[in-house]
Amino acid sequence: MVLDDGTATTMRALRLPDEGCYVPPMTWLTLQPVAPGTIVLVLASMPYDESDYIRDHELFRRSAQMGRAW
Repeated sequence: MVLDDGTATTMRALRLPDEGCYVPPMTWLTLQPVAPGTIVLVLASMPYDESDYIRDHELFRRSAQMGRAW
């Protein structure tokens, strides 16, 4: 997976079935291709709200650099 906070990008691989990764608010997450049979589980603290997401990476990057939550 690729984690981008608007100023730095980090790549992280989860290789074991008992591994997880916390993704903080205002982090752009890109999931890379995974092995066949892989299951991705996402847990969230709030119900999904489409209007709460930035879908444009450049807009995200500018917002993150300004320190502004959308």
